[in-house]
Amino acid sequence: MDEHPSPGTPVQAGAGASKKPNGSAMFCAVDPQGYTISLDVHRWDTHILVRHPEMNRYADLLRETVEQPNVIQQQSDGASGTYLYYRLSGRSFYASTDVYILLAVGRDEATKSGFVKTAYIVKKIGEGKVIWARKS
Repeated sequence: MDEHPSPGTPVQAGAGASKKPNGSAMFCAVDPQGYTISLDVHRWDTHILVRHPEMNRYADLLRETVEQPNVIQQQSDGASGTYLYYRLSGRSFYASTDVYILLAVGRDEATKSGFVKTAYIVKKIGEGKVIWARKS
């Protein structure tokens, strides 16, 4: 994927990303490490909202989670191409009671691109190798 599509245009997965063609892009955003990450509408509608319907409330924060995460981790199970992007939702008055938006992203080093595999809510950042963290 040499060119990165703008929202609403058809996207194809990068070499290390997915074997299936994707639908229209819900968004494409650049993360702090320079990767262009996309979320296609089909993945949103048929996977994320089906398995994690609570994410509909946080749809407006998905792009921000890519562009301005609190932490990016390499997935701890050895899947080296999968990275976890965490961002506090900011929907709670106290940070201690807030939740994190978590995006699992498949990234392709060769093309500096990736796609959102899934998204859900967690109460804390999991175990794993931190590869990027926002400076306070």
